[in-house]
Amino acid sequence: MSIGQELQNEIQSLTEKQTEFSDNLTLFSSNLEEYKIAVEAIKLSLKLKSMLGTISQDCSSDIPSILANANTEVKTFVTKYLNVLPAPVGTNQSILRGQVKIILEYYLTQASLKYKTLKDLHDKIDDLFPELQVNIDQLLTKIQKQSQIVGLSAKNRADLEAKKLIVNKISRTIKRDLKKENDIMKSVEEAYRFIEIYIASNEASNIFNQYGLFTDKNYVIISAEIIEKDELLFDVILQSKADAVCPAQTIHLPIKVRSKGGFKIDFSSGLFLNFGKNDFFDQTYRLDNLDSDPNNLQIVKNNNRNKVLPSLGALLHGYIRTGGDLQPAISLGVSLSAGETSRLNYHLGPSLIIGKDQRLIASFGWTLAQSAILDGKYVEGQVLPKATAPQTLETTSYYRWGNFLSLNYNLSR
Repeated sequence: MSIGQELQNEIQSLTEKQTEFSDNLTLFSSNLEEYKIAVEAIKLSLKLKSMLGTISQDCSSDIPSILANANTEVKTFVTKYLNVLPAPVGTNQSILRGQVKIILEYYLTQASLKYKTLKDLHDKIDDLFPELQVNIDQLLTKIQKQSQIVGLSAKNRADLEAKKLIVNKISRTIKRDLKKENDIMKSVEEAYRFIEIYIASNEASNIFNQYGLFTDKNYVIISAEIIEKDELLFDVILQSKADAVCPAQTIHLPIKVRSKGGFKIDFSSGLFLNFGKNDFFDQTYRLDNLDSDPNNLQIVKNNNRNKVLPSLGALLHGYIRTGGDLQPAISLGVSLSAGETSRLNYHLGPSLIIGKDQRLIASFGWTLAQSAILDGKYVEGQVLPKATAPQTLETTSYYRWGNFLSLNYNLSR
């Protein structure tokens, strides 16, 4: 076989591999379009949530108008996705709520499935590229060597130059397509992070429940006797129900008596500072290479740099009324810390309630929280074979005691 025929066969093989590369790109593009539709549906649902929130604050319109506006916004959303629904757009609030739920569940599922497909195709395309590049480099080297042969005819030289142009064009094409696909994949991953936040925030249920709050059962008049600021308050008020669209005007004739003695429970919310020993905080671990043993890895605990963990929460305060500006109390409650993962903290300790009208509460005591430590099947310092070592080390949460300081504002007074 002549060298010219051999080069031609190799170019043909390279073209076939480029076709496989392009076919995967085409499949990536078709799945990308379906993924975009799913993400757009989820984003539009948040716009719907915002519109319903705006409508719920419209206190200048009557209840029928507010309900009609809410239904119109939901119908507009549902109508965009008729292909997902098993039946036509609903005519009442109950059916429309169910249809919103169907749409959101469908597109959340689609987003997850299409993201996995795109990720798999992206990995496959990335795996194909090195082999293609090797073939291209080898071909160009062969063509260059043939071009340097002394006494090569003008026809053969022109043929080699044409083959070189073909191979260079294939190289430019796959590099351009790979860069474009990698850039698109970054956007795909960014969109999926949005989807993960949406799911973690339970936004689908929030929208479903928010729409259910629109009702014409709006007001009730009650006669109330409540404890406020440790004072006995007799009042007659016009009060909104829990699911009212707008707050009602409160009309009252107060009679207040400052209370002493008797057991009282109050609530407060504010900032907590949680601290404790090292194992009070989440621990992380890594696998390090061993200088003396290249075939094994060792489990090593990362240094914990946290000294204090802020959180937001609420306390329940129980005390015997003194009637003074300083009121000691026993308190218990919970707070939530936000970081890479959310963490629920339980609190118990003494408090000092300061003031009568605007009351601040300083508290100190014990915090009980779950901390992540290495799973029981591993131990710190354990040596694992590199070939079978896991990609990430599992951790398990255990309850640990720490302490807290908090400064809260009294909610119930």
